[in-house]
Amino acid sequence: MENRLPLRISLGLILAVMLAYLPVVGCDFVDFDDPTYVFHNPHVSTGLTRDNVVWAWTSFYAANWHPLTWMSHQLDCQLFGLRARQHHIVNAIWHIASTVGLYLVLRRMTGEDWRPALVAALFGLHPLHVESVAWVSERKDVLSTFFAILTLGLYALYAARPSLGKYWTVVASFVVGLLCKPMLVTWPFVLLLIDYWPLRRCPWSPSAADPAEGGVGSSVPRFAPAGWGRLVLEKLPLLLLALASAAVTVLAQKQAMRPSEHLSVGFRLGNAVVSYATYLRKTVWPMDLAAFYQHQGRLLPVKPVLVSATVLLLLSLVVFLGFRKRPALLVGWLWYLGTLVPVIGLVQVGVQSMADRYTYIPLIGIFVAVAWSIPSLPESALGLRLATGLVASVLLLACLALTFRQTMFWREDELLWFHVVDVADSSIGRCYYGLVFYNADMLDEAEKQFEIGLRMYPESLFALTMLGDFRLDRGKIEEALAYYRKAEAIAPNNAGVRGRLGRAFACLGRNEEAHREFEAACQEESEKAFNIYNLGAILDRLGDRSGAEEAYREGRRLDPEYLDKIRESAELYCGGKVKRKNYPPMALFLAEQACNASDPPRVERVQTLAKALALNHRPFAALAAARRASALAKTTGQTDLQSELREQVRAYKSLACRRGALVLSAPVDTTLPGCLLSLAVLPSPEDGESNRPR
Repeated sequence: MENRLPLRISLGLILAVMLAYLPVVGCDFVDFDDPTYVFHNPHVSTGLTRDNVVWAWTSFYAANWHPLTWMSHQLDCQLFGLRARQHHIVNAIWHIASTVGLYLVLRRMTGEDWRPALVAALFGLHPLHVESVAWVSERKDVLSTFFAILTLGLYALYAARPSLGKYWTVVASFVVGLLCKPMLVTWPFVLLLIDYWPLRRCPWSPSAADPAEGGVGSSVPRFAPAGWGRLVLEKLPLLLLALASAAVTVLAQKQAMRPSEHLSVGFRLGNAVVSYATYLRKTVWPMDLAAFYQHQGRLLPVKPVLVSATVLLLLSLVVFLGFRKRPALLVGWLWYLGTLVPVIGLVQVGVQSMADRYTYIPLIGIFVAVAWSIPSLPESALGLRLATGLVASVLLLACLALTFRQTMFWREDELLWFHVVDVADSSIGRCYYGLVFYNADMLDEAEKQFEIGLRMYPESLFALTMLGDFRLDRGKIEEALAYYRKAEAIAPNNAGVRGRLGRAFACLGRNEEAHREFEAACQEESEKAFNIYNLGAILDRLGDRSGAEEAYREGRRLDPEYLDKIRESAELYCGGKVKRKNYPPMALFLAEQACNASDPPRVERVQTLAKALALNHRPFAALAAARRASALAKTTGQTDLQSELREQVRAYKSLACRRGALVLSAPVDTTLPGCLLSLAVLPSPEDGESNRPR
């Protein structure tokens, strides 16, 4: 009779993981990498186009090189647009596929059903894996892990009956995984581990008939034995590919490493030891999981390092003393220790001390060690078998419930960052929590959170720049500059800080200084469209129209949708619809970009420029812009705007007359290039006060 148990187990795994991650259907994007990876990234949000695919393969955007991950996001946008639910569901589908694949691969390697099922269930349901699944930006985790597991399965097929064709399928799967995320650089060593057990290919492997393994010679799959020389030689091409991937990754993440260059080797080693032990604690007791754990300063307390080191040494001693009887313990433990190496912090990227997502692959080793620590029970020991099954079921139900609960926190920014502040309070967490209040126009609460964040970590660029933005957007320009300069002193080559300084100087009319800052920002992050547009706008003010046009062309190439976004932002500053944005000089600077970079000119962008000029007490220039908008509307047949534009022209003409300006009634030639409009926004003699903050 056909054995239907694997099918039933696979269906059970699918249903359990679907239930655990049911909340993802109600999850939105979050303001934590999702803008960079998806909805504010024009190379992704515009879908799977030829130009976007070229960009995916040639860009180090977001300090990463993972072209297939970018293409996956692009495909989602092509199919679903920016509907967050579908993006989340795709993540969950990849996770389900990895869960079932892990069960089938372990079953193929060991000839067992229930232990592989337990490993797969723990992998699919453990709450430490929620971050990798419920966060759209972590598509790279679920993709690369699927291909990592596929590589294991293909290697098992190769090891059973080696052939060159099968070997190349292993290489191809491994390359695809690396192109999704370089986390797989340790995979050649993982393959060596499974050569020892469960494949039992190497000379030191345990006997397949060892009762401690739960195997009885005939039921355990047979794989082709080989000497150490051949086993190492088989992994050499994979190792070379891994080294190439690691080199590209270091090059891509060079910018992201800068904020942590001051951390000593001793600090990094200590943090690594603590992180290894903390991940184990969270595996056993996953009740304080958060989206971000920030390292605290440059010194670690000695006590947690010593306690963590002692725990790791004792566990290692137990494993190595018993590895001959239980080789799965050794393989699982070394799997855990080894696959965490790329993300344990020895090469620090960013300011996090650890992250739940880093355990996505490593915990498979711990789950293998746990599953194969359960002794094999004879058929006659029915009571013990039932008790073991009951304990496992309760454990998995608890994991399912905790995963469901943890996924709920990823539904929106407010829930996510409230939880972070609650269980793992940090400067970064406070700033993101403050950003939630800021976007809701709850300014007092937002400022409070930013200031708490700065007190917690006085060198926090995030806190300093957010407090600077907070002041700038409300016209407190000198206070904003003070915060930006403190940030610049900490990170003089940070493009975000230099760009913010440039905008502050531009709002003050200090255009030469603004030009210096924007050029520096462009050198540091040449692929960010807003840096290029900012540079173009300031070159326009300085009268370098050819340089401005060159910058605008590059900006339009990088992000053709940026001008619409920046016009909408300028409208917010003009309209006073939100309390947090109330600084007319910023409205003018943004409107200049939207208008002067347009090719061809757009009526609504010129109209926004007219509003911004009027707000900045420049009625003559506002009138010129309003007339040009009206003439453009006639030329382009936008009759629906004519009435509104006529009202604007009358209002600005009246305002100009009251200011004693000379109003010329000559018609505007709409065929003139947009560069001539820039003359209207340059400071004029009668508007000497125009560039001062109101």
